[in-house]
Amino acid sequence: MTDLHEQASAGRSFPHLLSTLVDQVTTLAQQEVRLARSEVGDAVAKIAASAMTIVIASALLIAGLVVLLQAAVLGLQLYGVTPIWSVVIVGVVVMIVGGIILSSAIAALKKTDIVPRRTVGQMQQDIAVAKEQTR
Repeated sequence: MTDLHEQASAGRSFPHLLSTLVDQVTTLAQQEVRLARSEVGDAVAKIAASAMTIVIASALLIAGLVVLLQAAVLGLQLYGVTPIWSVVIVGVVVMIVGGIILSSAIAALKKTDIVPRRTVGQMQQDIAVAKEQTR
């Protein structure tokens, strides 16, 4: 961006300077909108990839977990635990582990920031420059 004070001192008319300012502000706003879209799109893509990974991993874990849980119930019965208590013990342990995993996944999703902070910062800088140029 050229300095409007320099243009004014070079003998350019006020309407020309105003037109140049409007053009530059319009171009700047369009660039900032493109940057914001890109930044938000990146964050959404990361969230979608994480969610898909969680779904796939969960499906695989469930299949293997069912087999292992059945083996754990049978293993407890081999050590003399009654069948009903074997099922209860294994069920409680699985629920505790599942709760821990769920809370860590939710915490990871909460850390994802979809606010376009770089764009907001850049826009604040651009506003400051525009104010400086119009003085």
